[in-house]
Amino acid sequence: MTVNLSDPVSGFLTVRFNLNGDPRVQEIQLESRPMRYGGRRYYFLCPKHGRRCEVLPMVGGVFASRQAGRLTYQSQSADQIDRMRDRAHRLEKRLWPDKGKPRPRGRNRERLVEAWAQADSAFENMFAATIMRRWGHLF
Repeated sequence: MTVNLSDPVSGFLTVRFNLNGDPRVQEIQLESRPMRYGGRRYYFLCPKHGRRCEVLPMVGGVFASRQAGRLTYQSQSADQIDRMRDRAHRLEKRLWPDKGKPRPRGRNRERLVEAWAQADSAFENMFAATIMRRWGHLF
């Protein structure tokens, strides 16, 4: 990557990369906005739509905005069973965090344990119902 900020208001980023052994070069325009307490914040300009972006994923061998690549967030594609599983997992991570993070104590812990038990039970029931609905004829 090469960044050219000779003009403080706008610049460009040159990205050189290989895609399946094919060398590619893409130039992406940058735009800056003044910050409240001084300095500037830089954004990418989507090569396809021209909209300001903080992240440009690679779609079809080109860096472009999420909207230009017609990408959705994972949560937008989740169904009810995925949401239930994610809720149970989030509660579990709060109850039994990674090393170095404090565990909840007292009433807060009791509340989280109860919520986790309900979420986990609801997920297991929904999962069992889905399995029976889809593949129950095989049992």
